[in-house]
Amino acid sequence: MRPELALDDFALCGEMSRLLRLLDETRGGAIRLIEVRDGIPRRMLVESQAYCTTDPAGRDLKSEMQRTAWYFPAHNGPG
Repeated sequence: MRPELALDDFALCGEMSRLLRLLDETRGGAIRLIEVRDGIPRRMLVESQAYCTTDPAGRDLKSEMQRTAWYFPAHNGPG
């Protein structure tokens, strides 16, 4: 049995805390990739609509997708 399962609360590593915060902040986009190595998140790729221009009648003229990548630097220890 994993010892942390018996705990009511435990500290997450900084990378995991950042991943959870970024997931909470992701609005109107699609998560295309979460790269995990040795149980630690290392990269996340989000695709979202960058902008949309409209004509005077309100019709969409141009819309582009934007890709944003977040990298989680290697970190030793909690927090």
